[in-house]
Amino acid sequence: IAAAQRFAPLTVASEPYGTLYVNGVEVGDTPIANYQLPVGRRVELRVERDGYRTRRESIMVSGPNAIRRRYILEPGEQR
Repeated sequence: IAAAQRFAPLTVASEPYGTLYVNGVEVGDTPIANYQLPVGRRVELRVERDGYRTRRESIMVSGPNAIRRRYILEPGEQR
């Protein structure tokens, strides 16, 4: 019997708001609350907004604890 898949809730906020992508898939505009991430996997977070630099972060979801991120988006070209 396979172990039940465990998840960790992700909350992401940004100033100003931007669009959150998880592993390249659009999730929606920040703030995002309680987005379920699979435990035991590495995920790539990306927040984009026109006229601002893209924020990227790679995180390892090591357990079911809540993950919270707050990003300040800086004006500039998207990269």
